[in-house]
Amino acid sequence: MADSDVASMCANLTLVDVDDDDVAVQLPIAPEDQAEVEGAYYAVGRLVTNKTIRLPLFHDTMAAVWRPVMGVNMRELEPRKYLFRFYHEKDVTRIIEQGPWTFERSLLIMKMVPPGQDPASVPLTHVEFWVQIHALTSGFRSETVVTTIGSFLGACIKTDERNFDGTIRKFYRVQVPIDVAKPIRKQMNLKRDNSGWVLIDFKYERLPTFCFLCGIIGHGDKFCHKYLTTDDGAEKPYRAWLRAGNRRGVTGNGKPWILLESTSERLKWNAATFDSLSSARPTGGGGGRG
Repeated sequence: MADSDVASMCANLTLVDVDDDDVAVQLPIAPEDQAEVEGAYYAVGRLVTNKTIRLPLFHDTMAAVWRPVMGVNMRELEPRKYLFRFYHEKDVTRIIEQGPWTFERSLLIMKMVPPGQDPASVPLTHVEFWVQIHALTSGFRSETVVTTIGSFLGACIKTDERNFDGTIRKFYRVQVPIDVAKPIRKQMNLKRDNSGWVLIDFKYERLPTFCFLCGIIGHGDKFCHKYLTTDDGAEKPYRAWLRAGNRRGVTGNGKPWILLESTSERLKWNAATFDSLSSARPTGGGGGRG
């Protein structure tokens, strides 16, 4: 670098003694040395668990589960909190919409990072679950009632468009945000006018590890503070029936979907073609949707 270039860069640079509180330091407006990656889309996530997580295994497993067409990178921001970088908007949108996801039965809360926002400021307290409403009797089977029940659970994001399509249904579905710091709701009572009370049950799709003693997601019974004061053989207030269906898991080699970090490496990236991505079928069980 020429001396004139150095002089130009330092023209507005002020250096002060760290103990001199009377001097204010002003920096000139200048482009950063490391530019923002063009075409990158970011998400931030938190694993709801106290377990130690091995980043390479987590990275490889989730890449194999998600299979983003244009690849993914991730970095650990702090224990069990991660920054994900995708390279196409449809990849990150699809992955978030198809959640919630799990890793080794632990829930992953995952949110988009708006452009220019600090990932640390994105709240990771709620996750959107599809909840099944069971035992809804005649007289209560309406879109209005289902939406109201969704509001009781938290806030009704949307209802299943097939709830009232004319078919005979065993349950009705509603999507709601669940606060993972609070116990999940098991049941609720309904009453219309002077009729009797009707008890309905809730079942959660893709529900990961949760405590049968306190009903909070993220730990099992033996790691709950209530375990110490609960008699052996005592009936637990929460049961496995709160899970709707079986959890599915997928593991495999995630390397084809892990994009290289530097710009020069990405330009040469040919780890997976569109044909190989469409024909890949990871199998096994470790990470998954829940």
